[in-house]
Amino acid sequence: MKIARIVALIGAISALIGVGLGLLLPELMAWYRLELSTGEGYYLNGLGFLTIRGAIIDREDSLLVLIGGIGTILGAILCIISAIKESKKIGFFGGVLMLLGPVLLIVELAARVGDFTTAIGTFVDGLGKGIFWGSWDDGFTLYTWELWIGFYMSAAGGFLGLLGGVAY
Repeated sequence: MKIARIVALIGAISALIGVGLGLLLPELMAWYRLELSTGEGYYLNGLGFLTIRGAIIDREDSLLVLIGGIGTILGAILCIISAIKESKKIGFFGGVLMLLGPVLLIVELAARVGDFTTAIGTFVDGLGKGIFWGSWDDGFTLYTWELWIGFYMSAAGGFLGLLGGVAY
């Protein structure tokens, strides 16, 4: 079906944008962010790089997010190949791989695996707030944290890739 191929391609492009632009535009396309009203910002992208607003990109010790980001990229490539070759098996596998990145980020946040996610988890647990999104005002600074645009683009891309991949 031609529509299924288009859906798979849209999913693959969305996932690639969600990962790729997280490197180039972390404030806009990160997978997870923590921003302070003082102007500080911390952004975790789909390959596990932590960007601090105005600073050099540092490598987070996030093996899960790195594996997930690479899986998302490989899955997008497989979905593109499946759209060209009209292969249901490749499309399904590509869609599953594209979903691997967002799922592993959720696992990392829930399990507090990396240094950044451990620090965020300790901070929000002390407030009695959820790790996936929330805000807190201490009277001087407003803290806001959440899953961010790159995460949702990659997750949506994974679902579209999976849907398009199995609908041939």
